Amino acid sequence: MDRVLDGRTALVVGASSGIGRSIALRLTGLGASVVLAARRTEKLETLAAEIGAAGVVTADVRIPEDCERIIVEATFAAGALDLVVYATGTSPLKPLADLDGPDWSTTLATNVIGASLVTRAAIPVLSPNAIVAYLSSETVGRPRHSLVAYAASKAALEEVVRGYRVEHPEVRFACLALGQTIGTDFGNGFSSDSLGAAWPSWIANGEMRARYMDADDLGGCIAEVLAVALAHPEIDLERFALRPTGPTLGLD
Repeated sequence: MDRVLDGRTALVVGASSGIGRSIALRLTGLGASVVLAARRTEKLETLAAEIGAAGVVTADVRIPEDCERIIVEATFAAGALDLVVYATGTSPLKPLADLDGPDWSTTLATNVIGASLVTRAAIPVLSPNAIVAYLSSETVGRPRHSLVAYAASKAALEEVVRGYRVEHPEVRFACLALGQTIGTDFGNGFSSDSLGAAWPSWIANGEMRARYMDADDLGGCIAEVLAVALAHPEIDLERFALRPTGPTLGLD
């Protein structure tokens, strides 16, 4: 693709690693002026130096004031926003019986509340026909063993986004339901014992594919889809799924 995003501005929340990072890289390659936001300053600054980012915002979406500050600093650096991508997400890997209050609070604060507060702050500074996109999950409607908190938070996120569509029809809101992907930090905190307990259920229920998507390839694909949509304001993305090709794994 040519530099179809020349003159466009974008904010990627959760840009320090994984899919968010690759989205930011590809958006820059397509010509966009990109602002990077995440918690890890060093990783953000390294990426910013690599791509020549328009700005860097170190912030924690679990803190309401930070959600508003992300938008204030992003617009100061880049002006009105044509595209906002909310790519941050977290989850414990625990059965429901083991989930405590902090587990739920952290998951919902990151995946749902932070997304809504960033969106609330962004709406007044979006350009006409802007897109706000959120990374969701194929587990919505089909929760997996030990990942119920994650599925529940993404289901709540999607309902919040539907609400924003009703209340702000002038903005295009899109949920991207993603399947299993390697090259992200999502499972870095999962213990081998927790994975060992959940894995048989995932396979028995046909929830694991033989192949994985790669975070770099997936992020590039997402960026290109969003870039094409920006060029066609008559097209509304709403919700679509990206998952690996190939068969599911099965128990012998």
